[in-house]
Amino acid sequence: MEENRQRIDEILEEVHHLHETDKSLHSKILLCEGSFRLTKAEAYEVLNYTGVTNKEVRRSLIYTVLILLAMGGFVFSYTVKGNFNNIIFTLIAFAVLIVVWIVPKKQISALAKQNVNGKKITFQIYKTHLVMSDGENRYCIHLDNSSRLKTSKHMIMIKRLKDNRIFVIPFQAIERSKREEILTLFRNGMMTVKK
Repeated sequence: MEENRQRIDEILEEVHHLHETDKSLHSKILLCEGSFRLTKAEAYEVLNYTGVTNKEVRRSLIYTVLILLAMGGFVFSYTVKGNFNNIIFTLIAFAVLIVVWIVPKKQISALAKQNVNGKKITFQIYKTHLVMSDGENRYCIHLDNSSRLKTSKHMIMIKRLKDNRIFVIPFQAIERSKREEILTLFRNGMMTVKK
């Protein structure tokens, strides 16, 4: 009787071990892998997602309103007092207005160009996590609702909340037959951001 009980415990232990091994292997099953190089258009799309371009446009609009008010004041002051310095100040304000719109565009373009560095980015998607690498660095994004997901027409954008790092995967880098499965997996494992 004792021998049977010991044998049953051994079998149960083995079943438990197999179950744990199965769970471990389940998380290591590769669903999809691929690679890509980020294009400038995709980099701009990511900058839009992060809000960089919206912040720059808002800032430029605020500066534009303030500069236009100043220009109006200079012109009004010139018409009332006839002081020629006010015309010079109006021209200077106009030059600053041009700079306010040119500099942010150049900065955004430079930032997009910086992100398009020609590096090949690889990714592996598993049931429980995503691994991305640029050849130098390797990142693991767990599918445990610790990241935010946003999709666009051309790409998947992921923001890992613990360090605010942005990761992207263009749809063209994922096999067409696996896209829906991967999107469903990501939507279930991440907080989805609406447009």
